[in-house]
Amino acid sequence: GWASDGARAGTTGIGYRVEALQVRILAKGSAAPGPTDGAYRDVADEKVIGVSRIRLVTWLTQHQYDGYYLGTPYSTGFSVPTCTYPNGERRWDGYSGMNCTGFVAHAWSKCGGNLAAVAANNSHSPWAGGPGGGSYINAWRFYGYAIDSGSKVYEFNKVQDLLNSGLARKGDVIFFKTAPNVDCHIGFFWGDNPRDNKMWHSSSPANHISSIYNYSNPAEINQHVCLIK
Repeated sequence: GWASDGARAGTTGIGYRVEALQVRILAKGSAAPGPTDGAYRDVADEKVIGVSRIRLVTWLTQHQYDGYYLGTPYSTGFSVPTCTYPNGERRWDGYSGMNCTGFVAHAWSKCGGNLAAVAANNSHSPWAGGPGGGSYINAWRFYGYAIDSGSKVYEFNKVQDLLNSGLARKGDVIFFKTAPNVDCHIGFFWGDNPRDNKMWHSSSPANHISSIYNYSNPAEINQHVCLIK
């Protein structure tokens, strides 16, 4: 967003460097040349499902280009032993593989997240008996834990509605809340600004950074997009 007349601009508390500066000289009293929301924020105390946003974004940024996560094969095993091993931290036998929630779980736990509490959650799924198997690599358990732990959860009809809201921040968790017959999906918002359409996630064939979508339901039918902080 645009700032003027000595107001603060940019981000503090997360160690980002200044990468660009744009200046417009306008007549006094003129309207800003664009949106003014989000011109400045201090993220030192912000959390993402209870863990420090700074720690989470720093951890992921450190591994954005080293192949630790990116390129890890997508796993359909739907178990902790088959879905939580990135290229940078392979299983004892050299195997690497993650599903979407395995990636989120691994990064989140590295920053202090309590996976046992996620595994124990049995709430807020579309099924009366709970989300089913998979322990903490089941995305519905992450969604339920986020709600029950008091995290902020914003729900939108479409990805574009999420981007238009201006609420997204790097490191937020994106959860595709689906109908019972459609596979859900989860990952991290990775845009450099609230309207930057980027998501870091694991989907077939491998972990990658892309536009925001549910690989099982790209047409966004019978689903909502949740932004979790």
